[in-house]
Amino acid sequence: MHRADITKPAFPGRRRYWIMALAMVLFLPPLSFLFQFTGDSNFCGTWCPRMFFVWRKGASLDAYFMGYLRSYMGVALVFGILLTTFFRPVLVQPPLPHRGNHGVGKPAGAPVPENQFC
Repeated sequence: MHRADITKPAFPGRRRYWIMALAMVLFLPPLSFLFQFTGDSNFCGTWCPRMFFVWRKGASLDAYFMGYLRSYMGVALVFGILLTTFFRPVLVQPPLPHRGNHGVGKPAGAPVPENQFC
């Protein structure tokens, strides 16, 4: 394979360990820098990503939507996770590598160069 056919890995592949280290600093105690912006120290409280949408037995519609207001950062976190999970290929899809023409668009019977393997 020629050197021109090899593409550079995408950004997450090249910076995988730096991204993991940054995530540890942002989310894991004792540092958890991300939670300190709202005065919390973990995912409970305003950052809860799972309890804001739970409908409890006997709860009114107002109580249900108060869960969204109480855990506003958890709501933003869940929707951010969903956006990056389902729409990542659309948002950051790398271009396909150019691999030559491979006979597409050539007239029938056109000669194929010897160094071109299809």
